[in-house]
Amino acid sequence: MTDAQRERRLQELNEEGNRLFDADRFAEATAVYGEAVALLTPADADHAPPLYENLGLALLNRGRWRPAIHALDRAVDQDPARRAQALAFLVAALALEGLFDEARRRLAEYEGLHGPHPLGWTATELDRRQAEQRRRLAHRRPG
Repeated sequence: MTDAQRERRLQELNEEGNRLFDADRFAEATAVYGEAVALLTPADADHAPPLYENLGLALLNRGRWRPAIHALDRAVDQDPARRAQALAFLVAALALEGLFDEARRRLAEYEGLHGPHPLGWTATELDRRQAEQRRRLAHRRPG
């Protein structure tokens, strides 16, 4: 496949994934975005962040926190200032997965670049959820 053909295919897959995402068909969108990500090469640096962001959002909508974290982290890896939405959802995915220390770090990064978190995540909310998680774990009985 030539570079031009790959670029065209990446655009087609992204558009198809977006249509599926907009139709709340998140499993199918995940598969299409995943196919696009698999086509990426180092020459596709401009395409990679939005594709990883889209993949992360589709995974997040499926409740697949860990893979969403990985994809969203790849989306913001190079330039978090330009990927505000990916960074915002990365904070949410980290918190939902129970990775509170990393969620706090990324929240501080988000707030330093963009101001208050658009989904309402705050350090206080992360602390509250972490304390709640600790209480649940403390009350579990051994199997």
